[in-house]
Amino acid sequence: MKFELIRDGRYIRLNPVPDKNLTFKLTQLLSYVKKDSQFMPNPKWGHICLYNSKKHRFPHGLLSKVIDLFDEFKLDYSNLSRESEIFDDNYPGLKKVKGLRGYQMEALNSMLNHSCGIVKMPTGSGKTRVAISYILSREVKTLVLVPTLDLVKQWESLVPNYVTVKTYAAVKSKKFLQEFPLVIFDECHHCAAKTLYLVGMNLHQDAEIFGFSATPLNRDDDNLKVEAVLGHIIYDVPLRDMIDEGFLCDAKIYFHDLPQKEYNFLPYHDVYFDYILNGTRRNAKILDIVENATKPCLVLVNLIEHGNFLLSLLSELKKQDVVFLNGQLKPGERADTDHDVIIATSIFDEGVDLPALRTLVLASGGKSAIKATQRIGRLLRPSEGKEIAIVHDFVDRAKYLFVHSMSRRKIFEENFPVELVKDGK
Repeated sequence: MKFELIRDGRYIRLNPVPDKNLTFKLTQLLSYVKKDSQFMPNPKWGHICLYNSKKHRFPHGLLSKVIDLFDEFKLDYSNLSRESEIFDDNYPGLKKVKGLRGYQMEALNSMLNHSCGIVKMPTGSGKTRVAISYILSREVKTLVLVPTLDLVKQWESLVPNYVTVKTYAAVKSKKFLQEFPLVIFDECHHCAAKTLYLVGMNLHQDAEIFGFSATPLNRDDDNLKVEAVLGHIIYDVPLRDMIDEGFLCDAKIYFHDLPQKEYNFLPYHDVYFDYILNGTRRNAKILDIVENATKPCLVLVNLIEHGNFLLSLLSELKKQDVVFLNGQLKPGERADTDHDVIIATSIFDEGVDLPALRTLVLASGGKSAIKATQRIGRLLRPSEGKEIAIVHDFVDRAKYLFVHSMSRRKIFEENFPVELVKDGK
């Protein structure tokens, strides 16, 4: 029996209908369980299957996984490859591309030889430059989707007039999506979100789709959805390689060990507010670090209240040139980064370029691998006189928070030296 892999919008439909055994294998392959599903009113809601056994189809981005399964069990099938030519170094569109580094050219070539996929490149390595080079080489009507209005403005200043740049939230119409033969998802780890997943699955059937991120598959649970929209990783340049080759700055991370505090019965929200927002010892340590840090220094917080509190404390010292940037400010106000100390919320997690930064203080806690990696990336852009960047984080010895601290430390130790600093030092 030979299976046909038939395009069905942004899905692939199987013909003939798979038997029960193959249906079971496909269901297993294309399923996952959402994090903390056991706490949902109905735990079954957290069991996600991306293979539709009634329509016998699956998202186009998961094609390579299904083909691997067919190959493993020696099943015959009609392959779906890129219908256009395989582009080589003589492709005329490359004449429009100039000045790429070697690894950036490798990423571009990988895109030219795929119809979809994820380009994984560290923050500061030139993801946007690669994406724009691909857009210029193809010269077709293009949609670029980004998470923030600030990124819309950045992209619009760099791309030709046949490129439309929208935030994820600004896309409302399937008819609009169908107009574009090329779609780029910037910070594509967001593709697992329900709305953006639907956007991805309603693009034109033949559209080329690429995603860019330093952390495309670092989610706790929904990585399969990201791949369902975009396909697998087609290019990956390790962060450590970028540092060793001098394209990014190195960093050292200090973890400040704080006193234990007991919260036997409080929920996470209350623990976070008491230990991080209102924690006297912790905030005093942040002030001490900032006072003695090499400037410019970025302090990242999760809560507006925390940022305002630290701003008031630092302003009272009258020694620091300090500003607090957050999403409540107008775009022009958020661009006011010429200060010794910048306190910022998550608006600085993505799309902010401040190469002069010397010190980063992670005052926010949390365990997200994506946020931790993105935040470190803010500091790694090279700048004159910056030999090594310094990061300060905290061992938060409290319910919930300690586990989060250890999760961040594990992520950091993959690429950087980490030193434990006892409280008081």
